[in-house]
Amino acid sequence: MTIIIVNTDQSSTDGIDFTDNDETLIVQSGIYVFGSSGAYSNFNNNTLINNGYIFSGSHGVSLYGDSIVINKLVALFVVTMMVFF
Repeated sequence: MTIIIVNTDQSSTDGIDFTDNDETLIVQSGIYVFGSSGAYSNFNNNTLINNGYIFSGSHGVSLYGDSIVINKLVALFVVTMMVFF
């Protein structure tokens, strides 16, 4: 099992990617992760422990196989879009 600590803000096509089976990614408190998919894995037995903020343009987290997400941050975000003509 590999444990990876995400301790800097991340931005890319996928904010963060799992790269192998049996990985654990831990997003530290106060860290922002954003991309078209906030976190992505097509591997098995991965764990995402989120203490930060994960945003995406389409779907926040995509994990395949026997993977889990643990959200430790309790917060509510409301995004409002205003259009003026």
